Amino acid sequence: MTTRPLSHAYAVILAGGEGTRFWPVSRKGKPKQFLALAGGETMLQATVARIAPLVPIERTIIVTADAHAGLVREQLPDFPPENLLGEPAGRNTAAAVAWAAEVVRERDADGIMVVLAADHHILNPDTFRAAVSRAVSAAQDHPALVLYGLRPEGPKTQYGYIIPRTGPAPGSDRDAAHLAGQPPVYEVARFHEKPDEATARRYLGSGRCFWNSGMFTWCADVVLDELGRNAPEVLSAVRSALAVRSNQGEFASAYARIPSISVDHALVERSEHRLVVESGIERVDLGTWATISAVWPSDSDGNVSVGDVVVLDTKNTIHHTSGKLVVTIGLENMVVVATGDVVLICDRSRAAEVNELVKRLQQTNATEWL
Repeated sequence: MTTRPLSHAYAVILAGGEGTRFWPVSRKGKPKQFLALAGGETMLQATVARIAPLVPIERTIIVTADAHAGLVREQLPDFPPENLLGEPAGRNTAAAVAWAAEVVRERDADGIMVVLAADHHILNPDTFRAAVSRAVSAAQDHPALVLYGLRPEGPKTQYGYIIPRTGPAPGSDRDAAHLAGQPPVYEVARFHEKPDEATARRYLGSGRCFWNSGMFTWCADVVLDELGRNAPEVLSAVRSALAVRSNQGEFASAYARIPSISVDHALVERSEHRLVVESGIERVDLGTWATISAVWPSDSDGNVSVGDVVVLDTKNTIHHTSGKLVVTIGLENMVVVATGDVVLICDRSRAAEVNELVKRLQQTNATEWL
């Protein structure tokens, strides 16, 4: 399927995460989205390049922490400064979406937002762009929030689950043929953000569910209306902050008072107007060090080694080093990460707990390592 630039589409890239599960490489001053964890480009650069054939940089908006605005300018030197929204405090994704929606609607009454995360790694970019084109078309035709459905690969609890309302089973040949080869679109009966494992298994057992991709498409005026209905406290607080944006101190104080809630919980779970595109997108969720094996080659013993590494009798171990040689002997199912000042060693199955380790460092005021 060919795609073409979309005249009223605006790419909104959310780049405000802390990336603590990739500590010690991901730090407060340079979190995950600004690192080249999957290759030569940083994750932010790759996200901008991926959407560029559909949405030019002039209609690309990046929302990030104000402290990281310099990193955006460094990594994207041609990025329009007026399209960079620097949050004085992180208030989760609902606030970021609301601010971006106000900007898009002010510039274009017919503006459509393609909301993307800066830390996704997409294996099939052409399929991604076809799904975006389909989602933009659906958003133009329906006053609804358009989600991107991923094929579930088990009862994982870190995803939102999308249950379609009607029509043939997702992905059926009959439905695809009816839509002339375009990705199918369904009404959403239910969206459940990060259910427990028993509920996830029940959804999978129904044979009719998707994982939520963390990407969204909607008209700016539609999402503002939906926020007004479903999360008025967020929208009101964002507008109060924007009203005093000319005063940096007042803006920072007002922005810090915005309720901190994700767009998934604040809006997508609550809305009654939702569609889902069966996207076919193959996305690697780079959530912890254990997931690096999905994007870097492994040796015959299942080891992934990034940087200067020598191994002996080591299996299924991830090594990531910068600036120093790492040597391992007799390890199995481990993660070893070495930077100039920190060495992390953990069981591969416990890589997600790095986030808890960072919290402990914060509690002890060990800021020199954060």
